[in-house]
Amino acid sequence: MSETKKMLDPDPRVWDFETEYELGQDNIRPFGLDIHNPVFVISSVVIAGFVLIALANQEATASFFGWLRPWLTSTLTGSSSCRWMRSPCFVWRLSFCPSGP
Repeated sequence: MSETKKMLDPDPRVWDFETEYELGQDNIRPFGLDIHNPVFVISSVVIAGFVLIALANQEATASFFGWLRPWLTSTLTGSSSCRWMRSPCFVWRLSFCPSGP
């Protein structure tokens, strides 16, 4: 282990072990890309399944998203505006109050 590695680790006993695992050993390399196999397969299957279900049920999907968009915009508008107002208030308080927040 190098000296810089020893200096950066808070407790070298935690990181000082041997393993047979090589970084990237589970990766696949299609078209010159280095992709982590389980993550790529799971995410691509979930996305493809969602798209196929949405295409197969266009009326249900349209009604669901037609309901979801107004609900999200009406529900999150209040919480978003509260978050946006808290940040400048916190900065103002931090800047001008002698005791801080």
